[in-house]
Amino acid sequence: MIRAISIEKDDILNDPEDAAKILSRALKRKIPMRFMGIHAPAEAPALLILLEKCEESSPCEFVFSPLEADSGEEIIAAATHRHQAGYCTLATFRIEDSTWGLFARKCG
Repeated sequence: MIRAISIEKDDILNDPEDAAKILSRALKRKIPMRFMGIHAPAEAPALLILLEKCEESSPCEFVFSPLEADSGEEIIAAATHRHQAGYCTLATFRIEDSTWGLFARKCG
């Protein structure tokens, strides 16, 4: 089973912490889900986050964060820095003129 949730880009810009909580709550519903991917066309007002059913949900801490990166090398450096801090990079995407990332750290 595949589900999708939509998170407005303006919500991420205005309150990235709350936007990340929306994603966390979606994974903790009655049917356990896990992150599958993001569809984020530049012109779209929202991210479409794809989730898939799984046997047991794995609690995660999600973080939406702007990246001071535009080139591939800069994005790799930013992802490496996050990885060293215990986060994996799930996706990068554009909002207006900036690059953002969705990161996760397992909590349990």
